[in-house]
Amino acid sequence: MPDHVHEEIREIKYKLDITERTEEEVQRAFLEGEEFLVLEIQIVGKVEEDKGKDTLNVDYLAVCNTKVLMNPWMQDKIRKLTIICKKTVMNLKPRRIAGLIPLIKGCDKQEVCLYRLSAWVFMDEDGTKKWNIKDKIDPVLVEVDAVAPKKAESAKEWAKEVLMEPMEQS
Repeated sequence: MPDHVHEEIREIKYKLDITERTEEEVQRAFLEGEEFLVLEIQIVGKVEEDKGKDTLNVDYLAVCNTKVLMNPWMQDKIRKLTIICKKTVMNLKPRRIAGLIPLIKGCDKQEVCLYRLSAWVFMDEDGTKKWNIKDKIDPVLVEVDAVAPKKAESAKEWAKEVLMEPMEQS
């Protein structure tokens, strides 16, 4: 059985803030110091009915270029960034998780992207590769967990450390 289990989802519900470019445009912009999205972990909470009772299903979605999805480096970073999200921002007690259900339903939605953690790369003035970690917390998550923004800061710091790690050898 493989170490990674994933399902490829072609439709991106929670759009990324990027523009499509040719490979030459990307190379030129990268040399000019522009940053590019490498990977985003989206945590989506979906309210579903099970035997007449509302339940919350939480999915961790990795958004990246499908050409690099099977790259060992990308697989490693997807796994590690997902763990970071689980151990920080999404480290919630069961009653807080249950508290998300009425809030999500109250937004007239069945699902909400609760948190997204994205890794952007750029070339610094000295020619070295640098990482910029960005995130976004949905207000419903902050409503059930007031310390979510503080947890998110920890997630961002940890993510930057993970992205700077050398590739693990098997």
